Amino acid sequence: MLELSFHHHHRHRHLVLLLSFLSLLSHSLACPADQKQALLEFKSSLLGRTASSPDGPSLFGLETWDSKTDCCRWERVTCRESLIVALQLDSLVSPGEKISFDSSFLTPLFSISSLMLLDLSFNYITGELPGKGLANLTKLVHLEMIQNRFSGQISPEMFQLKHLQNLDLSNNELSGALTRQVSYLQELRVLNLEGNFLQGNIPEDIGNSTEIRVLSLRGNSFSGNIPTSIL
Repeated sequence: MLELSFHHHHRHRHLVLLLSFLSLLSHSLACPADQKQALLEFKSSLLGRTASSPDGPSLFGLETWDSKTDCCRWERVTCRESLIVALQLDSLVSPGEKISFDSSFLTPLFSISSLMLLDLSFNYITGELPGKGLANLTKLVHLEMIQNRFSGQISPEMFQLKHLQNLDLSNNELSGALTRQVSYLQELRVLNLEGNFLQGNIPEDIGNSTEIRVLSLRGNSFSGNIPTSIL
């Protein structure tokens, strides 16, 4: 087993620096109508799934998401040059709420093609990774989906996101093999897949992603040798 430790303070530092950079580049605040509508549909989907709750539906920390206001001023949303470039949608659901969602509720987000950062961590999302939807977000640099319940194989479409620098799918229920297509991510700096059920050999091609600085594969069921390309 290959085990390279991963510390979550690195995640927060990287995230803060990237968001600060995006904020510095913001020149205007004017949310495009189609992107605003996509976010409102996303919120509506969340609320609709808990409408029958005896305690009433949670707003999931999206209280500022209102049709009458500019979505670039909403919490969890960052814009640059009138386009949404970052969505921090982590921890929408607290563990005490005992709510989980299937991945289909993410669909409205996949039309926001200007996204560079998407954080969906700690939301207990079930189902397969929506690879085809994520593949529409061709400008993604930072993708975090930590501590959900995604299952099945890592969608090969995700390896088409050629600008990705940070990919964190740790602590899910992913299975199957890590395919050689992971080497298509030539800009990748951080790859964290720990705490899943991945099997088989670690592909030799992973060493072709020469920009990797943090690699964590512990807590899986990999077999065979450590690829010499990593060494």
